[in-house]
Amino acid sequence: MSKIINRTIAAAAFLFLFFGMAGVALAADPPVESGTITLCNPLASDCNAGTTGPGLEDIIQRIINWIFNIALIVCPLLIVYGGFIYITSGGSEDKIKEGKRIITYAIIGLVIIIMATGFVALIKSILMVK
Repeated sequence: MSKIINRTIAAAAFLFLFFGMAGVALAADPPVESGTITLCNPLASDCNAGTTGPGLEDIIQRIINWIFNIALIVCPLLIVYGGFIYITSGGSEDKIKEGKRIITYAIIGLVIIIMATGFVALIKSILMVK
């Protein structure tokens, strides 16, 4: 039964990541001039049209924000899943330990993600980066 649940969770995570990344890729509109499409290098400081594209800092910040948002969705789901395992343990010590372990690790992961985001903000403020 746990293999089915694990496969279902893995399939849902894969679909979420696949379609989530497609949304990120389609979110930016390249500049259009007289019916032609110009693709800008996201790591370059300027584009063919002379406009400033996103820099390396912007790309890294987008990746950090994306990972943070995924973690904010996954961690509560894992806490609920751990609580479900704990409640439906039926007195089995192994299931109780498994439920507590899932909840504990989900909370630890959430704290690490929040602290990492705060750490990045602290480093940015020390280095006086926007």
